Amino acid sequence: MSHYRRRTGIYNVGSGKSISVEDLVKTVMRLSGITKPYMARGTERQNEIFDLYAGIDKIRFSLGWQPETSFEEGLGRCLLPDSFQAHIKALYVWVSAPTEMKSTPLEA
Repeated sequence: MSHYRRRTGIYNVGSGKSISVEDLVKTVMRLSGITKPYMARGTERQNEIFDLYAGIDKIRFSLGWQPETSFEEGLGRCLLPDSFQAHIKALYVWVSAPTEMKSTPLEA
């Protein structure tokens, strides 16, 4: 793993763990208090990818970084009313800005 010792480059930032779409839906519903039923097809789609995650070995070995916030905690922070409202307001400001002033929604 000596090729990970450089401090420059592109790094994946994530948990290093996979989560299913169904677990994501269930977590969002629980954290936001949604009790509506949802429907899962329960069928495999052609070319479906079953396991996908951000490999974080490079950033861990190069920079000593590792996640400190769990997926559920981070998602819960995103769903907080103040956080959600701030994102909506920033998006509204960006959408309302003249075209020549736009960069990306995240910079608004």
